[in-house]
Amino acid sequence: MLFGKMRWENLLDGTSRHGGNFMLSRTIVLMFVAILAPVNVYAGTIPAILIGTWQLVSRIDRDAGGRIVVADPSLGSDPIGYLIYDDAGRVAVQIMKRNRAAASCEETAATASNLAHINGYDAYTGTVEIDESKHLLTHVLETSLSLGDVGKRLTRHYDLKEDTLVLSYEVGDATKPGLTRTLTWHRLTSRRGNH
Repeated sequence: MLFGKMRWENLLDGTSRHGGNFMLSRTIVLMFVAILAPVNVYAGTIPAILIGTWQLVSRIDRDAGGRIVVADPSLGSDPIGYLIYDDAGRVAVQIMKRNRAAASCEETAATASNLAHINGYDAYTGTVEIDESKHLLTHVLETSLSLGDVGKRLTRHYDLKEDTLVLSYEVGDATKPGLTRTLTWHRLTSRRGNH
């Protein structure tokens, strides 16, 4: 037995019935309990159900009252996009405005929770963190089309039902408080290749 005849309640208050101080032992036990406690946050790995290639179906903006509003013009309401998750916990995203015009490289301003878009295009790669208990998914950007977005943490609420993944977040635009963006994705392939 690791702690001999020491009682659990003594371990928690840092004493023993023999008068010794067992703070180190208490710390070891608390660390052991913390290691064994179930944790629903994945960093570096993601659940198999997310792994694969996803195609963007829709991109909808809603105001604070829940009404659909005109999407920002940089990518529009009907862009083309792909989202890829792999089994190593990596993500790659590319989204392009449908029918984008050949124009000079115009960059839209980014917010804390939204990226800059360059000439109707957005792309980045990085890692994924998932908190299943809160239905939160965070993309940690390592590369980005817009240099200013590298290092950002993009946290999205997610809802996953079979081959449909819905990501939503508050845009964080000071001129449009409460604006929520919802992106719906359809699975094209999975890790098992059965889609």
